[in-house]
Amino acid sequence: MKYLDENPNVIWWASEELPIPYVSPVDKKAHRYFPDFIVHLKLKGGKTTTYILEVKPEAQTKKPTQKRRTKNYINESITYAINQEKWRAADLFCKEHGWEFKLITEKELGIWHKYTMAYLLDRINQSLQKEGLTPRTNKSRSWLRAKISELNPSKQNLMADRQRQRSSTIIGNMYFYFYDPKTKNSLPYYDRFPLVLPIEQYSDGFLGLNLHYIHPKQRILLLDKLSQYATDSRYDKNTRLKLSYAALSSASKAFEAQPCIKRYLYSHVQSRFLQISADEWDIACLLPMESFVGASTSKVYADSRKKF
Repeated sequence: MKYLDENPNVIWWASEELPIPYVSPVDKKAHRYFPDFIVHLKLKGGKTTTYILEVKPEAQTKKPTQKRRTKNYINESITYAINQEKWRAADLFCKEHGWEFKLITEKELGIWHKYTMAYLLDRINQSLQKEGLTPRTNKSRSWLRAKISELNPSKQNLMADRQRQRSSTIIGNMYFYFYDPKTKNSLPYYDRFPLVLPIEQYSDGFLGLNLHYIHPKQRILLLDKLSQYATDSRYDKNTRLKLSYAALSSASKAFEAQPCIKRYLYSHVQSRFLQISADEWDIACLLPMESFVGASTSKVYADSRKKF
């Protein structure tokens, strides 16, 4: 909006003030669609033109692709179908009035800054493909360790990725979030920015594996050992780990998990949960995001090794 206010070529603009009728493909009823912006511009030579602009995350502009009909897949498919009908109606409206409809994503806005989670993961995955490396292999992990050491992402900017934000956790998914422990004054040290795989849910919180308590190499080893609990072998956005405290207690080979088991209270979570897709777990594990209060990272790692 600041850009529109300060751009000398913008004669006038309005936000969500123009209703465009469309028929929903879901309930087959007439609805009204209010595009994000109408912008009247001055062009070279004194001519003018009007644009209807819709700003959407790029993920919502692509048709969902999935083999299984999960709840998330159904919801994404409904959203995609409704958006397509809205944008078709907006495009037709513009043609009738001599205007132009434009769909704008984060790429066009230039907000895929090198410090955002979306851009960081996208950039690393593209580089992996360019190098001809297969994710979750020793070669790709060695490359990742070297590549990630060159980056210096901000926790606040990583958490600004709204498409990954969740209001609650699901067992077996992976999340970043900010946390302020209830008993911090009695703890020898704690992590302000956990990277957690929840393993048990309670009414007031959850039990989880905070992978930050062990060295990045050991995080990768632990993930490999826990792969036997994966819901599938695809390692995509729908893959989870069927974990429980009992399962971990009986898995003697997964000794790296012991110092990672921590209890978290919802009332002391200080942000939304940033969900990490299974195909990006390696990347998240290698990011230098641990934020320990009360001890150095090397001290935490050393203490954890004693508990193996």
